[in-house]
Amino acid sequence: MTDSTAEYARLVPFLPVTDVASALSFYEAVFGLSRTNLNTQDGRIVHAELRDGERVVLMLAPEGIHSPASRAPAAGGGVSPTEIQIRVDDAGRAWDTALSHGARGERPPRDVPWGERHAHIIDPDGHRWLLSQVLR
Repeated sequence: MTDSTAEYARLVPFLPVTDVASALSFYEAVFGLSRTNLNTQDGRIVHAELRDGERVVLMLAPEGIHSPASRAPAAGGGVSPTEIQIRVDDAGRAWDTALSHGARGERPPRDVPWGERHAHIIDPDGHRWLLSQVLR
C-alpha cells in the first residue's frame, strides 16, 4: 500500500520494532495515526509509515532490517532512554488505551504548570512516549 500524496513532517522518528503489524495496530489505536505506506518483501513488512492527517510522522521497520544494531529496546529487556512526545486530545483516554494494548504505564496523567496534561508510557517495543494534552 503506497500513498504518494502524503507529505513528510520535517522530523520523523524511524523506530525498530519486533513485529511491524503489531506496532502498527498499537500506534493506530493509541495515537489515532493511520498507515500510509507499507513495503513488503517475501510477505514480510520491511517498512511502514504512519501519518497524522496529511503528514507522515512515524516510520517503522523490523529489527535488523537496516543494520544488525537496529533493535527494539525491549528486545534486550530494556527501555529507550529517549522519549518521544506526541500531542493527544485526551491524555487520560490515550493512557487507558495504551495500557489496554500492552503498554506499560510509567507516569499516570497529571496536570503540569504550563497548561498541559502529561502521561508517560512505554510501548510494547520499549519505546518511551510522553502523551501531551493541551488544556484550554
